[in-house]
Amino acid sequence: MVFWASVEKRNNMIIQINFLALTDSIAIIKDTIHNHEITLNCTHVCNSTTNYELVSVVSGAIAALAALTSIVLTYINSKSDRESKRPYFTLEAPGFKQMPTRLRLQIMFINNGTNPAKNFKGEIRIFRLDVNAEIRILVDVVNDIPSNSPTPYYNDTVILGNNMPQHFIYCKISYTDPILKKDYKQDFYMKWDGVENGLTHPDFVHVDTNEKGKIEEYIKNNA
Repeated sequence: MVFWASVEKRNNMIIQINFLALTDSIAIIKDTIHNHEITLNCTHVCNSTTNYELVSVVSGAIAALAALTSIVLTYINSKSDRESKRPYFTLEAPGFKQMPTRLRLQIMFINNGTNPAKNFKGEIRIFRLDVNAEIRILVDVVNDIPSNSPTPYYNDTVILGNNMPQHFIYCKISYTDPILKKDYKQDFYMKWDGVENGLTHPDFVHVDTNEKGKIEEYIKNNA
């Protein structure tokens, strides 16, 4: 099972809105230039030198504005393309593996972006909402993580009983794109169905919107 991160889409929405706004602006400017050309031709027929020169100045200014708008639009498209190549992680097969005396926490981090990631750090928190106790595990990957490179992580320090209720798992990661020279963060929200009569449920699974809200409230109150 692969978990996709819930990331902030506001910047992409702004880029899309700017793209549409600039596209509309260019269309309006082109229509304006066309209308001025019509006026220019009519004025030329009427032999009004003053009006002809005025319309020429206005048309030139509008054409310059259209060129500037095209340059800005090209810049935004280029920036959007660069951002689309940023590192972006998913989790594959997160869960517990039963060991002889304890549980092994194992998660596969996968960089699905084009650019590599460096300074990869994270924290995994395992907790119940009804008790004031939790397990915290730190993640620190020294090597750079290239594109489409599975990066396995496991931890053998988790000790749980033969019967364990459902737990929630919160994982936050941070890393740097060395090409864009920007830092990024991602959050993952999961749950684990525990241990019943010595039988361990192996997989972490998705949470719903209501459960995510409870996890966020817990994290807020237990920083």
